[in-house]
Amino acid sequence: MLKMRTVVLCGDNLVMSTLAATLRKKPQFDLQQMDASRLDVPDGLEAIVPDAIMFDLATAASDFAVGCLQRHPDTLLIGIDLKANRMLVLSGKHSRLLTVDDLTKVLDAESP
Repeated sequence: MLKMRTVVLCGDNLVMSTLAATLRKKPQFDLQQMDASRLDVPDGLEAIVPDAIMFDLATAASDFAVGCLQRHPDTLLIGIDLKANRMLVLSGKHSRLLTVDDLTKVLDAESP
């Protein structure tokens, strides 16, 4: 049985509408859409408790990602940039940093 994942799509532009149409066909996602131009989007997510937040990197406010990660550190944040054919995946999950060796392991794991 598939686990339902709550995914919030921030924005109503063509990028987010296209993603919504595609993801709605997948039964494991409970999609919610929010207007990304609202200043209180990170606060407005309190009632939803999303597993992931997707947004358009080209149109999001510069502090959008940081605000979301501060308020929802366990949520996966996915910025989509169709023009560059890339996505930016951010997570607020913490790792313990005890030594420089720990930092080196994190940097090596994230290197392509």
